[in-house]
Amino acid sequence: MYIFRNSPELSYNEEDVSVSSLIDVHHHVIPPEVRARLADHGLTEVGGIPVPRWDEARELEVLDRHRISAAVVSISDTGQAATEAKLVRLIAREANEFYAGLVARYPRRFGAFAALPLPDVEAALNELEYALHDLRLDGVMLLSNYAGRHPGDGAFDPVLAELDRRSATVFLHPATPPGSPTPELPTFLIDYVFETTRAVASLLRSGALERYTNIRLVLAHAGGTIPYLAGRLALGEAPIRARAVTTRLAGMPVGGAVARALADAVLDRNERRVDEALGDLYYDTALSTATPALRALDAIAGPERIVFGSDYPYAPEPLIGRTVRGVAAHWHDGALSRITQRNALDLFPRLGDDPSEAMNPDVRSPNGARAEGRLRRAVRALARLRPLRGDKKLRKDQS
Repeated sequence: MYIFRNSPELSYNEEDVSVSSLIDVHHHVIPPEVRARLADHGLTEVGGIPVPRWDEARELEVLDRHRISAAVVSISDTGQAATEAKLVRLIAREANEFYAGLVARYPRRFGAFAALPLPDVEAALNELEYALHDLRLDGVMLLSNYAGRHPGDGAFDPVLAELDRRSATVFLHPATPPGSPTPELPTFLIDYVFETTRAVASLLRSGALERYTNIRLVLAHAGGTIPYLAGRLALGEAPIRARAVTTRLAGMPVGGAVARALADAVLDRNERRVDEALGDLYYDTALSTATPALRALDAIAGPERIVFGSDYPYAPEPLIGRTVRGVAAHWHDGALSRITQRNALDLFPRLGDDPSEAMNPDVRSPNGARAEGRLRRAVRALARLRPLRGDKKLRKDQS
């Protein structure tokens, strides 16, 4: 399709937007060795898009042309390669060592998310230690599913626990699902956004987001459909429990009123829990800058939890400019600065101008943006409680 042809001449005019510099947190680099290995196994497309060929000189030109001061790179989905354990281990090691070399050559220009050879948990823990401790990469990329199992699956708890212990930054990227109800459409078009949604829902339902609060989790593509479906996810199993309470109390004196009050309490508790959990996550802007998407994202996260992402080169170069324009049209001044740079620097301080800000990802402490986000959500929670208190006072006055 034409949209997937890289056409620099169609790129945006840098003078059109008021963004002086960007840090791109969703930026793919497929090492040549990895691309060749995938091709040897018949894997030439991922998500319906040809696996792009990487060239260092062209990469630097693209960064310069779009004022991207730094890119945090990752490998993306590897399609059906995930079903072959030996191949997954080789790909993870080759990618991680390639990224370490790239970062060593351009330490202020590139960061990197390590690839892990999941679903093999033991191999993943070994690679995680090697990537973060020995290679000193900046974080880890997790896929939305491994052979159909999502990150909230209890089998992956040892990996999440280790990432939590290290206060790691983790990039959650969609993966090709084992089967698609719309095989006539490329995977990236619909399946990817729902894969991210399923992955987050699995982390919510399993309680992983509440257990592993030190993980800084960055969701690709504005969280898929998470901003839109947040209210639905907040329901959880509450309607089932509320219906059971209502049934038991319905035949008792004032049972109906008590049941409704208890049901409301259950729903309010779930809403607060999910609102806090989702509000603690980070969301990138890749392929997600339509106005309705940004409004939903703003409502659930706010500018202090959003980072710039382009999805280049799977998303072709012209779309970088469209993403920048979309972000700059929706946010301005301090909020725009947060999204295009400052939030990323909270996550990856070594990419800043001051070398003294560089820190080992093993020992980074929670940042100011996290505290600010929690304060904002606490204010929202209080705002929801005020009408309840007013209703109680009104009923008391009427009695």
